[in-house]
Amino acid sequence: MTQATSTALLNGNNQFYISNNSATYSISEVQFPIPNNLGIINHFAGHDMFVLKDSTANVVAELDGLATAKDGDIIPIGFAPSDTLNTYEFNGSYLYQPSYSQATVASGSYTQMMNLWNAATSCAADLNSENWLCCTIF
Repeated sequence: MTQATSTALLNGNNQFYISNNSATYSISEVQFPIPNNLGIINHFAGHDMFVLKDSTANVVAELDGLATAKDGDIIPIGFAPSDTLNTYEFNGSYLYQPSYSQATVASGSYTQMMNLWNAATSCAADLNSENWLCCTIF
């Protein structure tokens, strides 16, 4: 019989989270469908995100790439030439809904999943400094 251990660790936003290292956590790729307002098909595009879930499928954190206005505000779609695509990490769910199409890309102990999650979130500042333009033309 193995003994469960609990550990207090930091998530990507430097907030403590108590984990049970014997429980299975997961990271999923999730697609939020963007509706087609023309009514021709159900949706024509999607917004992908990653979510970190605990052993009971509660969302611990969400990682998104979102259009950002020049003033730093998150906007639904980038239209202006000054709008950029930035990486954001949210505690809990931001856009995620359980009904969205999703696939588990990794699962394991809390420590294993936090190591993967922190590796991904540690790239955010470098990605954001690239000032990727997200001007969309329809």
